[in-house]
Amino acid sequence: MKKLRINIDEAAFNPLFKKIWLSQDDVIFSKGSAGSGKSVAFGDKAILRLLFEEGHTGLGIRKVAKTIRNSMWKQIIRRIEEWKLEKLFYIHNTEMYLRCKVNGNEFLTIGMDDPEKLKSIVSPSFAWLLESTELTEADYDQIVTRFRGYTDHYTQIMCDFNPIDEYHWIKTRYFPDEIEQKVLKERFVRVTEEVALKDNVKVPIHILLVHSDHWDNKFLSDKDHARYEHFKKTNPAHYKVYGLGHWGSTEGLVYPSGYVIIPREKYPKEYDEIIYGLDFGYVHPTSLTRYYLKRVEEEHGSILESYAEELIFEKGLEIAQLIEMMKSFNIHPADPIYADYQAAEKISQLQNYQENDQYLFNVILADKSIKDGIEYLRTVRRYSCPENINHNRQIKSYRYNIDTKRSALARKPVYDDEKPIKFDDDAMDNERYALFTHSKLIEVKLAFIEREK
Repeated sequence: MKKLRINIDEAAFNPLFKKIWLSQDDVIFSKGSAGSGKSVAFGDKAILRLLFEEGHTGLGIRKVAKTIRNSMWKQIIRRIEEWKLEKLFYIHNTEMYLRCKVNGNEFLTIGMDDPEKLKSIVSPSFAWLLESTELTEADYDQIVTRFRGYTDHYTQIMCDFNPIDEYHWIKTRYFPDEIEQKVLKERFVRVTEEVALKDNVKVPIHILLVHSDHWDNKFLSDKDHARYEHFKKTNPAHYKVYGLGHWGSTEGLVYPSGYVIIPREKYPKEYDEIIYGLDFGYVHPTSLTRYYLKRVEEEHGSILESYAEELIFEKGLEIAQLIEMMKSFNIHPADPIYADYQAAEKISQLQNYQENDQYLFNVILADKSIKDGIEYLRTVRRYSCPENINHNRQIKSYRYNIDTKRSALARKPVYDDEKPIKFDDDAMDNERYALFTHSKLIEVKLAFIEREK
């Protein structure tokens, strides 16, 4: 039998993560700043294990299946192409599935919004959990449960994430303060938990905790590093997470209370209205969300409830692609879509798009007032579901800029409550466009009715 020999220059890897490639620990939790290379390290290890070890069924997991294509899957395919390994894999892009031609190893992708698919997998040998802070503790435990039975090689679960929330279950369970300080100092810390079985048998579970930041990624340019370091001055709380890779706090958050997160099936069955928010993008994601609105009468008056449903959150979309995607969501032609008025040409194309002599999209220019819009959204009871991973993630990092002059006088961070930082805010913008602009149009309509009386 011929042996597979592949020459890949060691310079193609970030040296910090060599311990990850060599690790046979049961679980790896790799936290870090933006751009640290932590996800690339796990993707590389997945490819190499598929090539050089036999008997693998590997899993790529995110909270929502539809987010895998433009993140984990794109990264793996790009790497296979960079290393010129296409001839060694059957690549099924539709199902996002790999099979190694050399040994029959498989790599399957799964979203935890389809738990039955996970239950159907027999004896997985490794899993890569991208953006694992999206997962609930119950999700994680369900994944661990699937790892049972004999495999030819060591089993391993690899989890990477930006540490956005100091109250997250991962922080509580695996990074208590004493361990966190050790991880920050040593970068790699192995923790062993012994599980007692019958007859005084004890089985060790080895967990490797890893910390990295953007300075560990030798492939970043000076411009890339400067982008992250700039937050040190403009937004220290943001810098703490995305520049340093430390656990985030609620300091400076625009919406410190966040969303009320409930299962999608618990959303009400009936609503008063359905509206949409649209933030155009190309380099940054285009973000489209459906909002189900319901006004509830309570003891002290009525309150508006909003239930969000993410539809699109994707980079690199041309207007023609966006239109085709929007057509698939059965948007009623009368339902308003509030969009960024600065994208006038795109709005015009959406407004004028017809099929069978009928206009499909009711696109309305959004009021982009930031301070008034934020103040209004704070009066709305806003619900989200676990599938809305981008809304749920962004609301935990959407912060105000630092007011440098007032901070210098106060000798502590003082935030400018009129200027949220323009970074990773696409879902936050589309939500403000939709809810705030719609509220103003309702006020105008009510005023008109009053005058008619």
